[in-house]
Amino acid sequence: MDVVVAALTLGFGLIAGSLVTMLVARIPAGIPLTPVSRCPICHHHLSLPESLPVVSWLLCRGRCRHCGNPIPWSVTALEIATAVLCLLVVTQTEPGGWLVLPPLLLVVSLMALIVIDLVHYRLPDVIVAPAVAVSLLVMAVLSVAPLGRPIAVVQALVAGGAVLVAMLIPHLINPAGLGFGDVKLGLLLGVHTGWVGASRYESWSAVGRLTFWAVLLGMLLGLVLAGLLHLLRRVSGKHLLADPAAGGVGPVPFLKTPVPFGPGLSLGALFIVCFPQCIMG
Repeated sequence: MDVVVAALTLGFGLIAGSLVTMLVARIPAGIPLTPVSRCPICHHHLSLPESLPVVSWLLCRGRCRHCGNPIPWSVTALEIATAVLCLLVVTQTEPGGWLVLPPLLLVVSLMALIVIDLVHYRLPDVIVAPAVAVSLLVMAVLSVAPLGRPIAVVQALVAGGAVLVAMLIPHLINPAGLGFGDVKLGLLLGVHTGWVGASRYESWSAVGRLTFWAVLLGMLLGLVLAGLLHLLRRVSGKHLLADPAAGGVGPVPFLKTPVPFGPGLSLGALFIVCFPQCIMG
C-alpha cells in the first residue's frame, strides 16, 4: 500500500474513532448527538485543538485542561482500534477504490455497537438502522458504477434478509438467549457479507457461502466469548460486564448467564468481510 494512502486511511480512522467514542458515550445516556466535543468528566465544550483524536490526549497528558481529571484511556484506545481496522479493510478490499466505502461504514458502526453491547447489553436502533440504510444506498450507487452490476445490491439485500429470518427463529424460541437487537444486527451483517460475495466474486454461490460462514463463525465466537466471560465470572466471583437491567447478580449457571452476543457476531462478519479468500480460496 502507498504510504500516502495508509496515512490518509489512518487519519480518517482516527476521526472515525472519535465519532465512535461520541456515539458510545452519548447514545446510551440519551445525550443529543452534536458535532461539539465535550470532556467526559466535566462536560466542558472542547476547542478544535483539544478535540483532535489521540494527539490532544497526548498533549494534555491524558487529562482535561479545564477540570484536571484524567480522561479514560479507553477513549484513545477505541480511536486507535478504529483506525487500525480501517487500515485493515482498505488493504484487504479488492479491487479497492470506492469499493472500500461499505466496509469502512461497517467498521465504524460495529465498533460503536460492540462497545455499547458489552457495557449496556444494547444494540441501539439509532445506529443499526442508519447503518443499514446508508450501506444499501452506497452499495446501490457502487453497483451501477464502478461495478456495472445493479443486481449486486439486490444480492446484498437478499443476504441480509436471509440472516434476519435465520436469526429470528432462535429469537422466537428463546428471546432471552438471542435478543431482537441481535436479529436486527444480523440484517446489517448479512448485507455486508452478501455485498462482498456480489461485488468481489459476482455470484449467488459466493453470496450464500460467505454469509453462511459469517453467521456460523459469529455464533461460534459468541459462544466462545460467552464461555470466557462465564469462566472469568466464576473465577473472580464477580458478575463482570453485567447486564445493567439484571441487577448485577452473582455468577449463575452457564446456560442462564446473560452475555452480550453482538460482539461475537460482529467479529465473525468482520473477519469474512476482510478475508473472504479464506472461504472462497
